[in-house]
Amino acid sequence: MTMDANVWKEFGLNGLIMCAVLGIMVVVIKRALDHSNNISQKILEQAAEERKNWVDAVARSTRALDEHTIQAREFHIQVKEEHKRQIDAQDAVCKNLAQVEQALGRINGYKDGHRSPDS
Repeated sequence: MTMDANVWKEFGLNGLIMCAVLGIMVVVIKRALDHSNNISQKILEQAAEERKNWVDAVARSTRALDEHTIQAREFHIQVKEEHKRQIDAQDAVCKNLAQVEQALGRINGYKDGHRSPDS
C-alpha cells in the first residue's frame, strides 16, 4: 500500500486525468475501428454481390453468343445449300440457252457460229 500511496503522490491528479484520457481514447479508437470494420464488411458484401451480378451477366452473354453461333451455323448451311441449288439451276438454264442459241442460229442460217453463204 505504501507503493500505491507513493504512486499517487508522484502522479496525483494529473495521473488520474491522464488515465481517464487514455481510457477514453481507447474506447474512441475501439468504436472507430468497429465502425470502419462495419463499413469494410458492407463494402465487401456489395463487391461480392456486384461480382455475382457480373458473373451472371457474362454467363448470359456467353449463352447468347453460343446460341447465335449455333443459329449462324445453321443459317450458313442453309445458304450454302440454296446457293448450290441456284448454281445447278443456272447451269441448267445455261445449257438450255446454248441449245436455244444453236436452234435459233440454224433457223437464221448460221452454221457453227457462222452465217452460211446460201442464206
